[in-house]
Amino acid sequence: MHISRITSSFDNQVHRISATVMGTEVWFESPDVELRPSAEAFASAFLIPSLHIAEALEIDQPLDPVWLSNIKNILSVASEWWAYPEIPPRTSSVNPLIKAASCKTGLSFSGGADSFYSLLRYGRKIDYLVFIQGFDMRWDDNSRLEAYRESLNRVASQFGAKTIILRTNIKEHPLFNEISWAVTHGGVLTAAGHLLSNVIDNFVISSSISKERDQPWGSHWRIDEHWSSSNLRITHFGAEVQRNEKLRMIASEPLVRSNLRVCWENRTDSGNCSVCEKCIRTRITLMMAGELENYQVFQGPASLVEDIDNIPCSSGKMIIFDKAVKDKN
Repeated sequence: MHISRITSSFDNQVHRISATVMGTEVWFESPDVELRPSAEAFASAFLIPSLHIAEALEIDQPLDPVWLSNIKNILSVASEWWAYPEIPPRTSSVNPLIKAASCKTGLSFSGGADSFYSLLRYGRKIDYLVFIQGFDMRWDDNSRLEAYRESLNRVASQFGAKTIILRTNIKEHPLFNEISWAVTHGGVLTAAGHLLSNVIDNFVISSSISKERDQPWGSHWRIDEHWSSSNLRITHFGAEVQRNEKLRMIASEPLVRSNLRVCWENRTDSGNCSVCEKCIRTRITLMMAGELENYQVFQGPASLVEDIDNIPCSSGKMIIFDKAVKDKN
């Protein structure tokens, strides 16, 4: 796999970094901040896909020695979990990155329970809330972005943070159609941090898999911090706490009540649909915490049992939740 022609451009007040990956253009862009043309960003995003097709990742720009050294740990874990070959990236030269002058922290922020838990419990100032459009929300879905932007700005203002919208077309690359997003998304998350390393030196990624309920996952406490480089620390936060417990711990926060966004099915422009499996699981957790009626971003408890009955019980988890709600009623 070859990555070449990493370039930077500024047009119509939008900063863009692009590269050619196996003949296809991949780009990241933002109207909010100047992005760094980072070889580590594209190498992070495409390392797991390169292992999946059993090819060495080759890049025509220097790579940071700390990043290269850390990658050995990721190769080992990927081999253990997915039986991928441990093929290290290839580069023509190695060059240490210069550390950014400012010591700022960015948080990858989707508006979900994990993101809010990190924002409220990290313990140090978060300077930037970073939303990546092109993950659950298509990069060109402007109506949903505008609906979310209002909430993002509201949350950021409460914490004295700035917002960064980062758009990318990376999921349109053919390789990402061949591999589960559950496996590849961690490298893309960390790519965002490397692209922002002109303005931050610490990028926080919220855990989605707890240590208690461990399983192979693309963003994981055994992997994420090993994407770090000489000028950027990747911090994986919250793995000691399960997601449902995180939500219970922050459920009474007014900002969470009015801005929580968990729906990934994108059935509505404005936010949560309240009836997909993820929305229902969240509503159940909030109901068990005695908080659901305080959340205007979801339908209330009155319709919850009926909504559970209407969703296919595709997992034992949903059956357990179904029983818990009906017992409570």
